Amino acid sequence: MSVRGLVLLGAGAAVLSVVIAQAWVSDDAFITFRVIDNFVHGYGLRWNVDERVEVYTHPLWLLLLTPLHAVSGNLFLSSIGLSVVCTGVALLLAVRVFPASPVVTLSVLLVPLGLSRAFIQFATSGLENALSYLLFAVFAGYAVRPVRPLSWLAVGLGAGLALLNRLDTLFLFAPPLLWFVVQHRDRVRWVALAAGFLPLATWQVFRMLYYGFSFPNTKYAKLDTGIVTSGYVEQGFRYVGDLALRDPVSLAVMVLGPAAALWLWARRRRAGDDDGMLVALGVGILCYAAYVIRVGGDFMSGRFFALPVFAAAWVLHGVVSRLGSQARVGAVLAAVALVALKFGEPVLLEARRAGRWGGIVDERAFYAATNTLFDRSGRLRTHVGGHPWVNHGLRLRVGAEPPVLEHGAVGMLGFTAGPEVRIVDPTGLTDPLLARLPVERRRRWRIGHLDRAVPAGYLYARETGSLGRMDPDLAAYYARLRRVTSDPVFEPERLRTLISFNLDSGPPGR
Repeated sequence: MSVRGLVLLGAGAAVLSVVIAQAWVSDDAFITFRVIDNFVHGYGLRWNVDERVEVYTHPLWLLLLTPLHAVSGNLFLSSIGLSVVCTGVALLLAVRVFPASPVVTLSVLLVPLGLSRAFIQFATSGLENALSYLLFAVFAGYAVRPVRPLSWLAVGLGAGLALLNRLDTLFLFAPPLLWFVVQHRDRVRWVALAAGFLPLATWQVFRMLYYGFSFPNTKYAKLDTGIVTSGYVEQGFRYVGDLALRDPVSLAVMVLGPAAALWLWARRRRAGDDDGMLVALGVGILCYAAYVIRVGGDFMSGRFFALPVFAAAWVLHGVVSRLGSQARVGAVLAAVALVALKFGEPVLLEARRAGRWGGIVDERAFYAATNTLFDRSGRLRTHVGGHPWVNHGLRLRVGAEPPVLEHGAVGMLGFTAGPEVRIVDPTGLTDPLLARLPVERRRRWRIGHLDRAVPAGYLYARETGSLGRMDPDLAAYYARLRRVTSDPVFEPERLRTLISFNLDSGPPGR
């Protein structure tokens, strides 16, 4: 191996070691874990086993974790292991795609990612981010350096799998995909390109038939709330502000990547060259950031910006590698500036205390005592234990409490409680009826966890099947919804109800 290869291998390994040292699993990941566990034990892709509700937003991630759980029986370690592998391969592909000097690769790719709190924290967490890193690296690498002859199936499959992993990354992948088609418009093989999207199209058909709706339940719970658009946008800018004060390196990288691509394109166009794909990738990053702002961001600080940060560092690496040896000094200065920003984080965090952030938190810090791969003494954990929600779930599992209950934080509790327990989540993330009701407090709400008032008689209906204690109009609406989520999939009356239900405006009083 060359000296360059050894240097970059060592630096990449150092970044990956930080990922492993910081590895953890969030409570939200256990929502998906409960679905996987129920599926492996024969209950179907369900959260509460008495109804079909798509409570997760990352089908491909779920599908990859399912066989690992079937073999290992340990989703905590399986999710971390798969995340580390995906992140490691993504870093390897990002390093290899551009023939830059070790100084440039270290300065504009590996150092920024190693300093990025968002990238490092969500390289694990049990969520789909690491797989998104890998799928972006594969797609962008092929888009910038396509093999000959062009494989339009590979292009479509790369983008389609990324969307199957998380549908809203459409805003990131659409601009480069469109540019690739325009750039090679005389050679587009539309059938092969469309065939690449067959896994995504197949899931969409399955989602509609099995679950009854075009989007995951979380879309209805988080966005169909009755809150005005300006409220979401205001919270979205808080999400950006939180990143600026808590994780300034990530924000700097996310700005530098697209800006550098636009600058290079303008410079090279005057010289008769065209780096439109890097610009398209940069535009995709900006579009995705705008989408994140529009939906209000998230309560997990940095989560929705982790993928754009990786993509921006990837683009920045591509830009600087094309500038030749004269860019080395600038790259080193940029890395020094990012290190200085990292050292300034404590000052910025102190300034952050004065603001109102709508419930945005450092989620890893919140669960550090129980959910990290290594405990505070450095010993390896093999599972989550000791958290009050886990202990509550264990009591439910042995029948110490009623089999139907209302509870807000549902991940670890629901996973530990097992399939016999049905949990009504007032935020609506896992409940199809509550997801479609307006939020209880529209002036003070927490992004990502918007509480609904559980209707009178609803818990009784979930426990007994009787709707007699519910408001008559709401009971009639819920009866139709229940038919969609609980009747046999291909029962004719269910299919008719499914169609009419999707055309309705919503529950009474909406």
